[in-house]
Formats: sequence, structure tokens, C-alpha cells
Amino acid sequence: MYWTIYNVYLSLPNREGHCDLDGAALVQQTDDTESVFEEWMRTYHSSSAPVIEHYRALGPFIEMDGDRSIGGIAADIVAAVDQFQPLRRNLTETDQGRTQAKLASSSALPVPL
Repeated sequence: MYWTIYNVYLSLPNREGHCDLDGAALVQQTDDTESVFEEWMRTYHSSSAPVIEHYRALGPFIEMDGDRSIGGIAADIVAAVDQFQPLRRNLTETDQGRTQAKLASSSALPVPL
């Protein structure tokens, strides 16, 4: 059995509906049509894109190319997390300072953070 990918725009088989390598009948998935793709894109633009824009507007936002090796993606994720460690530390220290100040001004006993 061979695995060959054909594309109606860029890579047609020599004989319509049959594999060039072994002559087997080609099968197209039911969700592999222009109308399904168009619906998927409408859904993306109405549902997913606004969420991305929301988080992009909030502050640090990194986009990554997910069409690569798992190792490459993992390395980029680690690099991104490392890039934001100082920011995280500063936020944590600021939050702890606020918590300490709030505790000191209340009747509760302060708890070291």
C-alpha cells in the first residue's frame, strides 16, 4: 500500500480517481471539500480570531509556527517561558508586596510569603 497525497489544484493524478503508483481508487474524506473549508474559515474568523486579538491586546503574546517538529516547538515554548520569567518574578514580587501591605494594615497576623 502506498500513501500519496493528491491535490485538486497542485497535484492531480495522471488518471482521474486513481493512484499513479498502484492504480488504486483514490478516496477523498467527506470533510475535505471547499465548502467545509469555507465554513471552517468563517467559524475561525467569528470565534477564534477575536479570542486571539483579545489576548494579544492584554500584553505579552507570542505566536508560534505549529507546523514544525515537536522538538522545535517545545524548544520555542521553553524559550518563551524563559523570556517571561523576569516579568513573572516582578509581578509575583509586586503581588506579594501588596499582600504584605494589606495584611499589615489588617488585624490579621502577617504570614510570610
